[in-house]
Amino acid sequence: MAGSISSLTPSQVAALGQLQDITNGGDPGVAIDVLASVDWDVQRATEVIFDGHSQPTARHTKPPAQMETFEIDDSEQGPLLGSTGAVSGSNRKPPNQSNFLISRRTIYTLLTFPFSVISTIFRFIFGVLHIPLPRSFATLNFLTARGPSVTHRQLPEDPKSVADRWVRALEEETGAVCSSRSGNEAAATGVAGPPMASTSTLRSRGDPTTSPVLPDFFLGSYEEAMRACQRQLKVGCIILMSDEHQDAAEFKRTTLTDPQFVNFLQNNDFITWGGDIRDKEAWSTAHKLHATTYPFVAFAALQPQRSPASGTSSSSSSPVMTILSRHPGIEATTTDKLLAHLTDALIPRVKPFLDRLKAEERRREQERFMRAEQDRAYREAMNRDKERIERKIREEQEEKRRVHEKKIAEEKRLKAEGEERKRKEEWDRKRMEWRRYLRWLSKADPAPSAGLRIGIRMPDGTRGIRIFGPRDSLTALYGFVDSHFIPSEFLVGDDPTSPPSSLSSRGEAAVREEIARSSLPQEQWWRFQLATSYPRKEIPWQPNATLGGISGLESGVQLVVEIVRHDDSKKPRESLDSRNGLPPSTNASEVDDDSDDYDTESDDE
Repeated sequence: MAGSISSLTPSQVAALGQLQDITNGGDPGVAIDVLASVDWDVQRATEVIFDGHSQPTARHTKPPAQMETFEIDDSEQGPLLGSTGAVSGSNRKPPNQSNFLISRRTIYTLLTFPFSVISTIFRFIFGVLHIPLPRSFATLNFLTARGPSVTHRQLPEDPKSVADRWVRALEEETGAVCSSRSGNEAAATGVAGPPMASTSTLRSRGDPTTSPVLPDFFLGSYEEAMRACQRQLKVGCIILMSDEHQDAAEFKRTTLTDPQFVNFLQNNDFITWGGDIRDKEAWSTAHKLHATTYPFVAFAALQPQRSPASGTSSSSSSPVMTILSRHPGIEATTTDKLLAHLTDALIPRVKPFLDRLKAEERRREQERFMRAEQDRAYREAMNRDKERIERKIREEQEEKRRVHEKKIAEEKRLKAEGEERKRKEEWDRKRMEWRRYLRWLSKADPAPSAGLRIGIRMPDGTRGIRIFGPRDSLTALYGFVDSHFIPSEFLVGDDPTSPPSSLSSRGEAAVREEIARSSLPQEQWWRFQLATSYPRKEIPWQPNATLGGISGLESGVQLVVEIVRHDDSKKPRESLDSRNGLPPSTNASEVDDDSDDYDTESDDE
């Protein structure tokens, strides 16, 4: 032992007393040794006892994690119990301190093993029968848990698992279920219950209408529970116990399972968190809340931040989580006192402020929703405008493309028509020169009266007569007819005396050569053909034919001139070629009868 109690300083005596309060007694010598090994730091000493190993005490060791601090509103409470400040002392750990702690823990475990077995058997039997543990059993449990390893439990490090195991232990010890689980079991059996979700595996516990009910504990760490209170704007209820304390069983039996207390917490939407200080998370919470007497109940919620100078609340600053009240000990945690405090003081004081915060939160949420709706409507309108603009642009581009294509097609058509018109004009001009050349050739003296007297009737009704010799060519007859298509503005004296084209031959031979070179059917080159009036017989042009050798022309005849269309030589009698300015062709059978007033050669005789 590092020293007796009488040799300790007042600050060391206070630290020793605080450690024994937290651990519910224990061997003072062991507590002095542990405190001395950690430089008389109560928090680190408690961690050594709970975790079962010694913390390094070197100056360069990383300090413990910063814990979240809350403002403590204890205006209606007494001064804080105990002190948490560390007292400076020796920095040195006594030699063989760890071995000493291990040997004492081993001896005490061997001595309390039979009691532990008996305690486990009784817990199992009472849990199966759903019978609350008697108060005397708590004393047995307290005795089996004393010693150097009194508060050391190998618990999971996950706060949610620790909280769930602690809640399950409460259910087994009290025969009660959490309010949310009770509601789910009642729904499964057809009995109405609170509509709350369960967070643990359901277990059958008989009739849910008669089983006692526990508060719906938050499964997680203390910090997570407080953040949930802050985020959801709810009041938090913190319950700390120690199963080694003699009042723990009574608190569980009279307060935790009291229907009025549980219903009040549920109806007012409290977030309840609890734990056993033998667990690290619960002990750390007890250290934050300055809890030294158990059972311990505290209430926390968001409150306006107080001004350090005046101590009054400031509405302009953001609210902070505040410890509203603390209730240490079995006398302060009875159902009547807690309900009276909650009904008369805490709820009237906290509810208006939380309601105002909830209203502001709803207003902000509504504003966010309205902004989101406005943004959505703006984006939709913008997308519609964008689509309309893009559609209009596409339509304009399509219209421009169609106009451009139409313009190109029109230009091509006009160009083709211009070229065709020029070609036809050139052909008509050249063809007119050939007509005039043929008229010049036909100016030769007529044949003697013994020749062939041939009369022609033009499509416009005019007539012409000429006497040809039997040896005259069919080309001379066609040339004579062709000269009748020459307009009056072309005078006879201006007719060309040579072929219009540069040909090697002259006269009718040049005409035959031109027709052969033009690669056109002879009907299309002449653009007319001759036929007898009655009976109708076509006399087509032949290059080397003479009039005397053509049947039907031996004694003279009257011929009808029929226009041949430029695009269809097989339909010669349809209409007049407009380029020559001639009227539609007229069938000789429709104009003349047998006596057509045409003087034939026999009549002259």
